[in-house]
Amino acid sequence: MSDFLELARQFGPLSAAVLFFLWQGWRRENRMQKRIDSLEKEHKNVILPIVTDCSKVIAENTAVMSRLEKILEGHHQVAREALNRVMRREVSEES
Repeated sequence: MSDFLELARQFGPLSAAVLFFLWQGWRRENRMQKRIDSLEKEHKNVILPIVTDCSKVIAENTAVMSRLEKILEGHHQVAREALNRVMRREVSEES
């Protein structure tokens, strides 16, 4: 603080105020840079692996759902054919 007062005496209060605000901005920039580095590290170490894992799980679930859909379509066709056979028997018995 005494350095600040010495600058104010030598160069005037306006120069000292400009230097103070430059110093304050420099400190703020340093704090923000540390915060940005922290967030980028978190993104790289935490969020990115989670997204990667979720993408793998979604792909696996999609593959399983496709297989289930094919199985159900096969069962649906078998059930429809069985129903048609039953209906044909009933019609032929009624005749």
